[in-house]
Amino acid sequence: MINIKYFNQEEMDLAEIYSSNQWRFAWVSRKNEMCHPWVFCKDFLQDAVASKLHNKAVFIWGFKYKPNKYPPIDFSKMSLLVSHDKMDLKEQEKALNTALGVIHLFEEKMGIKKKTVIVPAQTKVDESHIPQPAFLFRGSKLWLRGPQLISLYTMLIRVGTTPGNRSNNQNHSSVEEFFQFVKQKCSNIKGGIKWLELVENKSLFISFLKNRRKLFSKDAPMVLFPSEINKTFHDNSGIFSFIVWKGNGEKGAKYLYNQLLSYLPELN
Repeated sequence: MINIKYFNQEEMDLAEIYSSNQWRFAWVSRKNEMCHPWVFCKDFLQDAVASKLHNKAVFIWGFKYKPNKYPPIDFSKMSLLVSHDKMDLKEQEKALNTALGVIHLFEEKMGIKKKTVIVPAQTKVDESHIPQPAFLFRGSKLWLRGPQLISLYTMLIRVGTTPGNRSNNQNHSSVEEFFQFVKQKCSNIKGGIKWLELVENKSLFISFLKNRRKLFSKDAPMVLFPSEINKTFHDNSGIFSFIVWKGNGEKGAKYLYNQLLSYLPELN
């Protein structure tokens, strides 16, 4: 079991939308340190990566990342700490292993050779001295090449750990089969409408997965992560914003949508 150093450099009063799927996330440095406090809102992860890439401090919705002060995000691999506030270690392991199977399907579809693994870990969730169970997701650095990819990764953790997925179908044979499962099961789950919208736009999503050559290039991050890290980026840089945007969203969403399309015109 890996001990992860808890982040206690600075208190933050995060403005986060409540989610019934209470998985929390934190980037982990090469020295096994949390790079920032726990976050339930996964979009803060994209904010932190953009901040580190451009060496520019970010402060949005109460979240802070100071690249010259906080532990550095590990860009050599996916290194993401995940924990649940209502589950013990065994419950988390069972749930996250089903999510891991879903991630592997997408990695195969996208041609990612270095498959994600999960490693038991422990850290604190607050200033108490009681260690809390968690799991460290370790995988390919290619997942960090764009905000939509990070958002997809954490979305797969959330979808893969829903009770329906754990109890009904732990071993999907393909991404397409997984889409069918989501369409059948997620309409009654809080947040399921977004997942259904993604499924309805499956052709665009599959195209996104297949066009990996440029998406995984070393040039992609500096193109897809803007240096201006603001509310527009935070609210619109995720996978759902790209997949379901239909031309009637806010101006900032259109800008980020077009930015990705200009880099990957194959998606048009």
